[in-house]
Amino acid sequence: MLQHRTPRDSRSGRNFVSGRRLALDRVSPIYLAFGVLAFGAGTVAGHGLPTAVAVCGGLVLLTLLLKNAVVGSAVVVLATLCIGAVEPPRVGGITLINVCLVVCLSVLVLHDAVGSSRSTVVRWPIWSLLFGIVILISPTNPSSLSGLSTPLLTATVVYFMVKKNMVSILWILGIAGIFHAAIGFYESISHTSLIYTAWKDQTAADVGGIRRAASTIGDPNYLAVTLLCAAPGVAAIARKWELIPRLAVWTLYSSAFILTFSRGAFLGALIAASLYMCRKYSKIMRPSRLVGIVLGFSALALVLAFSPVGQPLIDRFSGVDASTRSRSVLQAAALELFQDNWLTGLGFGNLQSYLAPLAHALVPLNASGVSAFLPQTDPLNTYLLVGAEGGAVALLLVLTAVFVAVARTIRVAPGLASTVVGLSASAATLDLLQSPVVWCLMVLTVHFWKGRQNSPTVGASESLDDSLVVRGPKVRQGSRHRISEGRE
Repeated sequence: MLQHRTPRDSRSGRNFVSGRRLALDRVSPIYLAFGVLAFGAGTVAGHGLPTAVAVCGGLVLLTLLLKNAVVGSAVVVLATLCIGAVEPPRVGGITLINVCLVVCLSVLVLHDAVGSSRSTVVRWPIWSLLFGIVILISPTNPSSLSGLSTPLLTATVVYFMVKKNMVSILWILGIAGIFHAAIGFYESISHTSLIYTAWKDQTAADVGGIRRAASTIGDPNYLAVTLLCAAPGVAAIARKWELIPRLAVWTLYSSAFILTFSRGAFLGALIAASLYMCRKYSKIMRPSRLVGIVLGFSALALVLAFSPVGQPLIDRFSGVDASTRSRSVLQAAALELFQDNWLTGLGFGNLQSYLAPLAHALVPLNASGVSAFLPQTDPLNTYLLVGAEGGAVALLLVLTAVFVAVARTIRVAPGLASTVVGLSASAATLDLLQSPVVWCLMVLTVHFWKGRQNSPTVGASESLDDSLVVRGPKVRQGSRHRISEGRE
């Protein structure tokens, strides 16, 4: 005889199934860990430790991507920002980090295609089309584009992540910034260098006997730019911490930034701080915050006056060294080349062949008569580099990206807007095209509104830092209830 199942029975059945699924979700990481360990042990015995680490890492990554595409992609992007100048292993001539980025991009695109009911499933960003146009109209050497593969892949993965969860990008930036700050600070206090880029002599690693922080980035100037870009992420992470941990992390962060002795990044940070203070003038003028700012500037003045860092830092800004002189000559030559080829440019990757003879003639010598620097064929100016190699169209694309990023964030996220303005100032003293963290920040800010609207789990007033987002007026619960009743 058939029994009729009551609604209560069906409800209890569903609860039982959901409970089984919840229990399975809790123990699945344990099963996964044991499975990876067992598989890794067998792979080590058969193929060695490096192969086992790569294979097991790939399995964990695929599991994360299948479980949560955003979290898995965030791990890969974070690894990209942290690995810096460390040469990753290659698979078929392609770096392992690029292979992982391609896998993440494929999963994100597939996830977007399956989860979308629109006629146009995947909407690629307009800047990808404009970049393709710039490449086509300029006589670019295809082999020279390999240096932009990692930044471009990072930017594309971040674009799809912004559409799903914008706050994850801030967490990536914050964790990467704290990671680099801790390593850089340790390098300075221990007078060691984890990695130092080959184009500089080791004597350039010290300023007044103090080791410049470089972290895994390998260059103090680019470490300073990385810390500048990651500052909004650090603010988003530390906002919920207690006062003492927050002061500790910001002290570590600012100390590592100062120990880079990067003049261009310092100028960008000063401009960013000035814009932020103007935008948040009403909140800064509160007595408690005003006292904190005065104490901070007083502590900085004492550091400059009495600490061993102060005098080398002052000399760094007051003197004109050989690096500054050679850089000015290279920039003048790059400007002349841009004027002569303003429409299509020389082609990406071709500028160094024109500046190489001039760079060889400008190599400074140290006290022993040995070349202090290898020939630097980069004008160390992003705008001149883009204009000389890509022409007026490429330069206009870069300036438009900066303008759009600031315009979309200046009212609702002054912290992000100030960072972009400071970064654009630092770009006049460094080549930032090959820095993945710069592309990460720019994609986040250019698509800031899009990320807020399309992410169901992200609310600007709930998840972002007060220093990043300007909140709207608060509505009392009773008033909100009455409004909803009126609408009904």
